[in-house]
Amino acid sequence: MDLVNKYITNKNNIVKTAYIFETLVLNALQEYLNKENKKLISNEYGNEDKNVSFHEFDGVILEGIDGLEGQTVIEIKLYSDKNAYQRNSKKIAEVLNNKLELFPNIKSILFIFGYEFLNEEKQKLEERFQSLLKHSVKIWDIKDLCKIDSQFDSFSNNDLSKITEILVNNAVDKSLSKSSGDWKKIRQERLEELKSSYKRDELVLFLGAGVSKDAGISEWEDLISDLLVLMIKNKFSKKNISINNFETDFILKELNENSPLLQAAFIKAGLGESFEKDVSSFLYKNFNDTNKGTSKLLKAIARLCLPRRNGVGIRAVVTYNFDDLLEVNLKKYNIQYHSLYSEMDYTTLDKLGIYHVHGFLPRNPDEYEQLSEGLLVFSEDGYHNLYNDPYSWTNITQLNFLRENTTLMIGLSLTDPNLRRLLAISNRRTKATKHFAIMKKNNFSNVSTMEEIRDDILESFNIVNNELQEKFFEQLGMKIIWVEKYEEIPGLLESIKRI
Repeated sequence: MDLVNKYITNKNNIVKTAYIFETLVLNALQEYLNKENKKLISNEYGNEDKNVSFHEFDGVILEGIDGLEGQTVIEIKLYSDKNAYQRNSKKIAEVLNNKLELFPNIKSILFIFGYEFLNEEKQKLEERFQSLLKHSVKIWDIKDLCKIDSQFDSFSNNDLSKITEILVNNAVDKSLSKSSGDWKKIRQERLEELKSSYKRDELVLFLGAGVSKDAGISEWEDLISDLLVLMIKNKFSKKNISINNFETDFILKELNENSPLLQAAFIKAGLGESFEKDVSSFLYKNFNDTNKGTSKLLKAIARLCLPRRNGVGIRAVVTYNFDDLLEVNLKKYNIQYHSLYSEMDYTTLDKLGIYHVHGFLPRNPDEYEQLSEGLLVFSEDGYHNLYNDPYSWTNITQLNFLRENTTLMIGLSLTDPNLRRLLAISNRRTKATKHFAIMKKNNFSNVSTMEEIRDDILESFNIVNNELQEKFFEQLGMKIIWVEKYEEIPGLLESIKRI
């Protein structure tokens, strides 16, 4: 068995490794072309000509390369065994022939394969592809990559075990060449991309708990604690046992060491039929006459959802929140919407669809039909059910939007394993990094310690830390829009609407 086979042992590792290999190749190719005053057009390096899109390909070199003349397509492939390149050749050629019909100016194709072939093997493979394609063809393997960048020497003998280490080293080297303010320029470029998606009516919002936090909705940890206390008191009262506040705090302190999702499973079972009613009660417990379920962020989201002239702007909203705060704020702007929370629901083109994919607990349940049909993803078993049911309404809804639209994620920590899995699935069949998430930068600063850490070291660490996070999310097809404070987000949303 080849070493490449030993390293790529399952489907998820194949996808991850293939992405890393593609990233390393594109970076090395860009450096090589810079020395020849040539330009690589790819999702990573962009295209200045907005009228021509090459996102169907891994990359395009306008001036040719290595004897290939004219516009040259770059196709990067990594398979788990040597024979797969020959075995998949017909399928690869069919797809490329169909794509290239739309690009008459492309003359050549450079395949870059993640394998070290014998010379005669590479020649036969090149002849095979040339017989299937209408364009001039050349193949590079690991040996050819070593000629343009010595880092690929590590892959000699088809050993890919250090591929992640090399990616991390590249990310660190790249980040250290940046200044501390470069991220703001990148943020503006990404906001322009979002404006374009908004203008094309392709933008879908994905909302998490951070959206409702400043509007009075209980945070997850507080909600779990309140429900846990209620469950314990209910059980104790049946045994004629009463507990005081001090005893309650002691119990909570001990129990909070456990996983919140595991606690939620016990709470759900312990509260029984009153569970949803109790969740709703504590969810909205901080609401009063002065706090009516709104915030600057919710208002900005609602205004972004206003239909634009001659279009809709926001195609739909996917929310992981149980609350109805978005609906409340949409009403204030007279926006026509439809809340969806089960597979029985559907919306019409004249209304904005609000998809509650984890469940829906509005304050006035009588205003909604068939609420009991909605899935309430509250505990670990709920997440397991989602993970194990690829055809569930909630998974299909999210996956369709991730595949067909550009999404902007707000108030999400992106730690949900099911969401990350769906992002990875949607990214398998597309070359475009088209999803965006607004996240707060984790800037480390000096604290009171025995020894002060130098400011230049802290600055470098912050840049490297953010660059590594960027690389992780790129594997899921995502770009990060960084903010230094959460209070900046409403202004960024307002800027998207100004087109």
